[in-house]
Amino acid sequence: MYNVGLYRVRQFFFAEERYLPYEANYHHCKTNENYVLLHSQVAQSCLKSVNEAMEGFFKLLAMKKQGSIGVKVGLPRYLDKEGYFPLVYPQVIVENGIIRLPVSQEWRKQYRTQYKKTFRPLQIRVPPDLVYQKIIELRIVPRFNARYFSVQFVYEVEEAKHDLDSNSVLSIDLGINNLAACVDTNGSAFLIDGRKLKSINQWFNKEMARLQSTKDKQGIKGFTNRQAALTRKRNFRVDDYIKKAARLIVNHCIANRISKIVIGYNPGIKKEVNLGKVNNQKFVFIPHARMVEYIKHFAAKDGMEVFEQEESYTSQASFVDNDELPTWNADNPVEKTFSYEIRLISNTIK
Repeated sequence: MYNVGLYRVRQFFFAEERYLPYEANYHHCKTNENYVLLHSQVAQSCLKSVNEAMEGFFKLLAMKKQGSIGVKVGLPRYLDKEGYFPLVYPQVIVENGIIRLPVSQEWRKQYRTQYKKTFRPLQIRVPPDLVYQKIIELRIVPRFNARYFSVQFVYEVEEAKHDLDSNSVLSIDLGINNLAACVDTNGSAFLIDGRKLKSINQWFNKEMARLQSTKDKQGIKGFTNRQAALTRKRNFRVDDYIKKAARLIVNHCIANRISKIVIGYNPGIKKEVNLGKVNNQKFVFIPHARMVEYIKHFAAKDGMEVFEQEESYTSQASFVDNDELPTWNADNPVEKTFSYEIRLISNTIK
């Protein structure tokens, strides 16, 4: 269904060089056989995903024309025809702690008789700590080519009220051995150890290499169930660690009445990083972006603001000399001379 909607908007863009709104795309697609087979909520969610992808494309295109980004901008691509796509139910009803997922009348007509003996309504039990929450959306996300599925519950929470100082700021620098180096305007500083994540990744890489070697000897192709289970275990361990790290950072802000968090970042750094083969592998395997998202999530719940600071030149610029920090643009690189370079040249001449 996603590909059906994407085909319409791509063809419209090629013909008209402009954006096809969601409403117009919906009227084109609502009679398609794929749309009819899906429940209306799920089918519309697929088309809304297409709409979001195209909106993102046009925003990036505008930024590219302004020169504010240096990456190549391309149209959203089609998904694998034999692949899987998340099911999104924007409205669900919880009865006795259970959600019963609806299916379309057309699906019932075509498949209920065929699978009469095995047909059962799909039911999902709500976790005990969410039973009394107002669930506004349910997502079923396929993992590893649908070897298993993760169920995501979206629900509303009230923003916590804390007595925060509007002038207090926490700065975070993300890295490898030190996952996060944090310092605040109150004079406190602390480090979050990143060696645990390195250890998890080293174990994962070693085990994955062993399984790959066994596959090669036996002539097995593709991603095996054991590799999928290993990757799943690694992802859970990493996710648990960075989630706890993000929670620790936000708890520090609450305890010290800090209202703002500034996180340094470099766009596309993991694509362009050149720290040597071993260090590149360590750096790329650490999900800094996901940790930033967790920090934003926890901070928003506790009434804090999070800012991302582009820091392409921070290691060269001098704070003491009030050096200006330009933003790096790969398409229009500007050679910049900083105060420390001037002092070095001056000392060399002397």
